[in-house]
Amino acid sequence: MSAPEPDHDRLKALFSEVCDLPTREAARAQLAALQATPAEMAAVLALLSHDDGHTTHLSGPVRQMVASASGGELRPGDRLGAWTLERELGEGGMGRVFEARRSDGHYEQRAAIKVLRGFSGEAALQQLTHERQVLAGLNHPHIARLLDGGTTPAGNPYLVMEHVDGLRIDEHIRINGLGRDAALALFLMVCDAVAYAHRRFVVHCDIKPGNVLVDEQGRAKLLDFGIAQLQGRGGSELQALTPRYASPEQRAGSPATTSTDLFSLGRTLEVLLAAVRPSPAGLPRARELMAIVDKAAAEDPTDRYAEVSELVADLERFRRHEPLHALRHRRPQAPYVLRKFVRRHWPWLGAGTAAVALGVGFTIGLAQQRDRALKAQALAQQAEARAEAARAEAQRERAAATAAADEAARERDAARAAERATDEQRRAALAAQARAQQEALVAQQVSELMASMLRGSSPGSGARPDTKAIELLDRGRERLAASTHLPPAVRATMTGELARSYHAIGNPMMGVQLFQEAIRLERALPVRRPLAEADLLGLMAASLVGMNRAAEAVQPAREGLALREQTSPPGSLERAAAHHALGWALTQTRRFDEAEHHLEQAVQMRRARLGPQSPVLGQSLRLRGRLAMARERWDEAVRHYLATFALMLAAHERDASEVVQTELELAIATWRSGRVADGALQMQQVLQLQQGRWGAESVFVAGARGYLAAMLRQLGRRAEAAAHASEAAAVHGRLGIRASQLVNLGELSRILGDDGDPRAETVMREVLETRIKALPPGDLVRARSEQTLGQWLLEQGRLAEAAPLIESAFRAFRDKLEPQQTDRVESASLRVELALARQDRAALDAALADLPAAGARQLGLQVAAQANLWRVRALAAQAGGLDAEAREHHARALALARAELPPGHPLLQRLQLEAAEQLARQGLAVQARQALEALVPWREGLHAQSVLRRRVLALEAQLPPAGGPPSQPPQMSARKP
Repeated sequence: MSAPEPDHDRLKALFSEVCDLPTREAARAQLAALQATPAEMAAVLALLSHDDGHTTHLSGPVRQMVASASGGELRPGDRLGAWTLERELGEGGMGRVFEARRSDGHYEQRAAIKVLRGFSGEAALQQLTHERQVLAGLNHPHIARLLDGGTTPAGNPYLVMEHVDGLRIDEHIRINGLGRDAALALFLMVCDAVAYAHRRFVVHCDIKPGNVLVDEQGRAKLLDFGIAQLQGRGGSELQALTPRYASPEQRAGSPATTSTDLFSLGRTLEVLLAAVRPSPAGLPRARELMAIVDKAAAEDPTDRYAEVSELVADLERFRRHEPLHALRHRRPQAPYVLRKFVRRHWPWLGAGTAAVALGVGFTIGLAQQRDRALKAQALAQQAEARAEAARAEAQRERAAATAAADEAARERDAARAAERATDEQRRAALAAQARAQQEALVAQQVSELMASMLRGSSPGSGARPDTKAIELLDRGRERLAASTHLPPAVRATMTGELARSYHAIGNPMMGVQLFQEAIRLERALPVRRPLAEADLLGLMAASLVGMNRAAEAVQPAREGLALREQTSPPGSLERAAAHHALGWALTQTRRFDEAEHHLEQAVQMRRARLGPQSPVLGQSLRLRGRLAMARERWDEAVRHYLATFALMLAAHERDASEVVQTELELAIATWRSGRVADGALQMQQVLQLQQGRWGAESVFVAGARGYLAAMLRQLGRRAEAAAHASEAAAVHGRLGIRASQLVNLGELSRILGDDGDPRAETVMREVLETRIKALPPGDLVRARSEQTLGQWLLEQGRLAEAAPLIESAFRAFRDKLEPQQTDRVESASLRVELALARQDRAALDAALADLPAAGARQLGLQVAAQANLWRVRALAAQAGGLDAEAREHHARALALARAELPPGHPLLQRLQLEAAEQLARQGLAVQARQALEALVPWREGLHAQSVLRRRVLALEAQLPPAGGPPSQPPQMSARKP
């Protein structure tokens, strides 16, 4: 009986391991190291040499792959599509790899081109094309991107990958002598990339050190993402895997899963740990790391981490010396957890142990001294008993002398103790006097500088008596820069005061610059002032949030809280202020749960220390209102603001900034809750108070104007809205904070766009371009600008330009907002209109799937968003020929808008126009004419180029005049752009 042939999967794995080696001898040595049997070694070597002509059920697929390779088809200098091959980087089991450059003349770019083996037949190539589209969607800083692809003239597929110039990750660690922490940091980059792909349902299938390069900037890049998976999808093709890193189920031929990648990550981590330089961490730390490796690379998939994030979490616990989940069932928990606690808190435990040891030593010393004294006394008594009577008189004299000496010693010790106490008191007094003198000097010099600034505006100085605060501060900043002789403490204090002043008058950009400088000066002082530094960090965080740079504000807010916790007692007002600042920054970055925790801490501390009527407590309550606003809980926000307004008004004058700012936010919450007219009245009052306090050139006044413009637009008062928004835009532009601060310039462009004014596109593009420069992709403010321009382009019929803007905005809202939040719902509704305009049924179905279910009235959306949701459902039903359903949805939208929106609201006018068009389609010309007549005042207020105006005029032309004979129903599309 002949010997059985080697296992198919085993032979594939061995072939993948040695097919890249340059010589047959090297392949034989590697097979021996992999413990290949003689039969396996002979079969693999035969496949490599191609010289025996014998084919088995194992060698057949491999021979087919080799036969389909590119062979000598391609050479350096050849061109594939837009790419010219420059040099061959290597050849292996998956194909040949070339370095290439883009040569189509569009732009310079270098890439790595991999010509794949093993894809034959139309079905395999179609599968490759589908998978390539999936992989091209992976966009991550630690994944080598798939740029392009196609087939060679001979029909072999190729992939164009991002070219990464660097070393294998294990070689990078070994050559640079990296330690354990640096190696773990690189590995965590790889984990981040794999987790990102898993969230998009893509697995790598071949994670190993050879597929991870580290570039010159120290960034890890994961290569060949999904190529192994691609080659395993064709059925008969050889799946590329590496035995050491392939999971048991992968080696058995089962489909790859995310658990497969976790096994490979565990094996890769094991190799990286072996490459690091020796560490004094000790055996227990190494055992902990191996426990993580063992759990990630467990033979049974159910014993592994459930997902990559769990592996990352255990590595973070290792770095923080916390108990590992990987060891939860492998050792007694109480001793292990205690050891980890001691390791994390060893400085405090060590100090406590030293204090106890010192006390014990002191007690033992006293006991020894007592014992020695008793022994000496006993000896003296024995000596006295044996003394002769003649020595009795001498003994008495000696005792008297001893008593006198003891008294003298006590007096001497008392004198020395008094002298030491006097010295300590004198030194403490001198130190206090020095500190007082220093603080007095700082206060005096700061006062003189402030007074010199104020004297510049007095009538006797020749300056205008109405010199503005901003001019005084600018003058003071120039004086401070010129005063090079000032002591460091004075300069730090003065810089901080100027920063506070700029922050207070509404110029946060200059305030942030000065806060940064003041913090730098404080940290450079010979004796740090943590309280002053904590104040500056909190105020700088507030300024950054005010400039829409909340992501930058979180770190200084955390640092300020840490300083307060080190220097202030629990429950103090200083700690409350730090929690307040951090809670606001977290609110703006949409970390709502953490923000609510810190804001609640601030409320509790301030209520306990100051009582329930304190205006300082009102500041934290106001932030609770802002948090409710961010969560679109409008009625809750109004309640918080009303309570805050009452506290502020009881403690301050009517025009005080605390009162006015609270009223401004109350007006916004009232507007967002659907009471537009009430909100506009409140905002007009705020604007008058702000102008009286700050003048026209203030970010506060500009912000109030912008919000008022938005409210007036919804009330149909277009001219007033445009005037306020234009002035707001001009002020923000002059202050240099237009892109980050101005939210309502988009409202101005929307007003112009609705009216058809040709300036609309210029304004929209200017806002978007500025925000693209200042804000990252996915930022919500940037997304709102993209949606505003995209919607306008859609209405103009410029669909190709509108589509990428609408899709980009939708992705941002989808990733950061809950499904029922207003911005996300409005963006999803706009995608439905885009699909209708493009007559793309597949895109329409996908867009409809992203809409909230019917019954949106209960979702807590703003009324306009709810009405528009019914409107787009009506348009979709109409396009599908469901006329009855379309009429029902449109009637719901119109009824809701008429009941709850102001008469001049733009959405209400649009719904009334669409109702007239619907009546005309039904042949009800008289009713359609009556509906149009109600829109005449609105139509006359539109610009001549307005799309909406043209729609009204077109419908009027198709309808018979009032009292004339009925005409044929005009044929109108379901949705005109």
